[in-house]
Amino acid sequence: MNPKKPVVVKLIETEYSFGMNVADAEELRRALLNSPGVESAYCGRTRARLLAGLLKLRSRLLPRNKRTAPGKVTYFSVLMAGVGLSRSPQFLFAKNRAVYLFDCWPEHRESIRRYLSEAGVQNVIINSHRFVSEIESMGLNLRAHYVPEAVDTEAYSVLPFERKDIDVIEFGRKHPDYHRKICESLELNDRRHQYEVLDTRDAFVESLARSRVSICFPRTMTTPGLDPKFEFCTMRYLQSIASNCLVVGKAPADLIKLFGYNPVIEADLENPEEQMESILDNFDTYREFIERNRKTLCDNHTWKHRAADILAILAEDL
Repeated sequence: MNPKKPVVVKLIETEYSFGMNVADAEELRRALLNSPGVESAYCGRTRARLLAGLLKLRSRLLPRNKRTAPGKVTYFSVLMAGVGLSRSPQFLFAKNRAVYLFDCWPEHRESIRRYLSEAGVQNVIINSHRFVSEIESMGLNLRAHYVPEAVDTEAYSVLPFERKDIDVIEFGRKHPDYHRKICESLELNDRRHQYEVLDTRDAFVESLARSRVSICFPRTMTTPGLDPKFEFCTMRYLQSIASNCLVVGKAPADLIKLFGYNPVIEADLENPEEQMESILDNFDTYREFIERNRKTLCDNHTWKHRAADILAILAEDL
C-alpha cells in the first residue's frame, strides 16, 4: 500500500458563501479535495469573523506580502474577486497564503488590491490572462498566475441528439439586440426557446442537456462600456459544451487558444434570424463538431486538469 501523501495544501472553507455562484465554485473545490495532498480547513462563522478582524488589524501594522516559507502548508482560498477577509480567516496565522479569484474585472481592481494586501496573499491565481499584468502593477510583493476556468463534466448531463427538445437556450447575461431579434423569429417559427431564469441547479443542468443551441457572448458585448481587451472565457461556454450544445455567439480569444480552434459558431449580428433558422434546419450536420468540442473539453479542460495546474504552481514555492 502506498503511503498517504503529506498534506501540502489546506483548502479554506467557511459558513460564508464563495461570494459567487456556489455550485460553480463547488466544482473547483471538489477537484482540489480529490487531489493528493489537499485537505479541508473548515472555520465556523463566529471564528471566521474574529480572525478576519484580527487579520485586517494586523495588515495595518505589519504588511505580510512576504516570500513563502518552504516546507510549510499553503492555505488556499477560492473566492469571487474583491470579497472580504471573512472568507480567508486562516490567513491570519498561515505562513503560505494563496487564492483563486473568479471574475477579475477592471471595476474590481481596487477591491482586489485591498484584499490581496490585507490578506497578505503571496500567490494569486486568476481566470483572466489579461488581468495578470493589472495585479503585477499593484506594487504588492506577490506572484500572479493565469489558470482559466473549467468544468466538472460529470456534473452535467448528455442526452442523445434526438432527445433534445429545446431549440435554443440563453442563460446569464444576454446580448439585448440579438436576443430581441431571435425571440421574434423563434416564436414565429414555432421553435422552443428557453431564456427565463432557472430556479435550481438541477433545472439548469436538465435544460442545458435538452438544448440544441446555447447562445454565449462575452460580457464585453453584453455590458456597455467595458474594455474589450478584458474579454475572457467564462464557464457558460464550457457548461454548454459539456452538455453537448452547439454554442453560437462570440468566442473569446482565450477560448480559441485553449481549444486550438474556434469551438463557437460566430453569430451573424446583422441577420441572426436567418442564421439561426439555417442552423436548426441543418442541426445534424453539426454533430461531429459538437462531439469534437466535448472530447476536447473532457481531455483538457476539466477542473481536475486545473486543480493539477494550481497545485503545480503552489509546489514551485515549497
